[in-house]
Amino acid sequence: MVRIAVRAVTLNVYHVGDDSVNRYISSAPHKDYFSKLISFFRKQSMDLNKLVSHTLINPGPDSTSTIIAAIDEIEDNLYYFSDIVSAGIPDVGSLITDSILMVLIFPLLLPSLRIAIDNDMQSGVVTSLYLLCCILRIIKIKDLANTIAAALFCPLEAFTKSSGGFHPEGVLMQNDCSCPNLSLRDVLLAYVTKGDDVQVLGSLSMLATLLQTKELDESMLDGLGILPQRKQHKKLLLQALVGESSGEEELFSPKSSLTRDGAGSDIDAYHKKIKDQYGISFLSSDVGISPHVNRFQVIDALVSLFCRSSISAETLWDGGWLLRQLLPYSESEFNSHHLEVLKVSYKNCASDLVEEVKGIWSDFLISVICDEWRKCKRAMESSSPPKEPSCVLFLPHPHKFSLEDNTSTGSSFDAGERMQELVKVFVLLHQLQLFTLGRASPEQPSIDPPGDLPANCRAQISGIDVSGPKAGTEISLVNAVPCRVAFKSGKEHHLYFQAISSGISGWLVLAEEQPSQMSHGIVRVVAPLAGCND
Repeated sequence: MVRIAVRAVTLNVYHVGDDSVNRYISSAPHKDYFSKLISFFRKQSMDLNKLVSHTLINPGPDSTSTIIAAIDEIEDNLYYFSDIVSAGIPDVGSLITDSILMVLIFPLLLPSLRIAIDNDMQSGVVTSLYLLCCILRIIKIKDLANTIAAALFCPLEAFTKSSGGFHPEGVLMQNDCSCPNLSLRDVLLAYVTKGDDVQVLGSLSMLATLLQTKELDESMLDGLGILPQRKQHKKLLLQALVGESSGEEELFSPKSSLTRDGAGSDIDAYHKKIKDQYGISFLSSDVGISPHVNRFQVIDALVSLFCRSSISAETLWDGGWLLRQLLPYSESEFNSHHLEVLKVSYKNCASDLVEEVKGIWSDFLISVICDEWRKCKRAMESSSPPKEPSCVLFLPHPHKFSLEDNTSTGSSFDAGERMQELVKVFVLLHQLQLFTLGRASPEQPSIDPPGDLPANCRAQISGIDVSGPKAGTEISLVNAVPCRVAFKSGKEHHLYFQAISSGISGWLVLAEEQPSQMSHGIVRVVAPLAGCND
């Protein structure tokens, strides 16, 4: 309460708008207050990382509420910084920008993004990505946003050689990502293609936040490879209208992007500032900026993500949202390899979904597909990503229902959740297939109702003659549903349930699978099914 009262008083003073008051605020020793604020915020950031790290190791019943409270305080402080900046005192805005960069971002957050073998380091990556997203979203300072974006092109070692991040001691990097020239942007893309669910979601949140940051120059977005296609075309159209020679040609080129000179000159200016003003040393030759190449790398990373069966469906939806932002109405930037791997991934998922027809939740399958289709379409077409950046702090979820693992746990609840997870992946891949064909996703999926299938085919497939099934006879279990039946308390039997019809006759069958012959079983119980009429 005391802190809130002090902030209210200070903000009233900052917004007086008198030049003499502004000079008083920004002069020594009063200006030290702002650097102390950032130092206090740095301590809060480190405490948040310790809390997340502890929760990863020893999750407790109050872990979520404790993290939420810490997030609220973190974001309250950032909004206070934003309110100070909005007062329009030039020197104060510069003080806050410099302090955030020198005290927090360069020595702590950026070094913590390095790729480490030790899973204990994951909390540092997650916390850093969340804090970077919050800073970009809340503190509206153009110079700060562009400096952060420009720093992503710098080699990772430029920040790690003099700072340790959240984990200063003994961090080992993965062999395939240990190149000293690896940029922070490359690290983000490496997390998308090779990281776990948490790292993927954190990197996607960072890229989405950069894309939505209005303070960032378009040339900076283009250099990062995340300038939305519609903004590219708008820029090239303006160039063509004012008579610039290359504008019209590039506008209708499938590989159109802003020129290297346009993107590079702005980034080079910020790199010079990072070196001269903030003392971060790196060779300019280490920084590669080619908008077209970088854009291809982003699209390639996203396509690779959609082929990863170990990543949760909701995280894949975030990747789908980002792809649709980059390519809202054109599939021209996909190459033949992208189209092929997306098609293979879609077919594999569709094949897995067909197997769910035999599952215990098959009667809900169509309704779940229709429901998730609408949700996925809304998520892809939304103006903001499906998940907030803070969501990364409430994982892990080591991916609970990996689509790489088709083994049944025996729980009907788990089977239902796995079916829903599979449907979510399927509808995303299906909508991406429509997109690659240049077609819009319909409001509802095209589904042929099961009632259109001939009813007597079940009797034929099951190998039943006109006399019907008899106890002890062998039948095919192709259309049977696995279930558990208990005739006595504590004694369950794993059986298969099947409805069979032939003409006006019908039967309900419980059969036991034969271990020696898959998809075939022995009839144990038969009951008549009334009301059949083929």
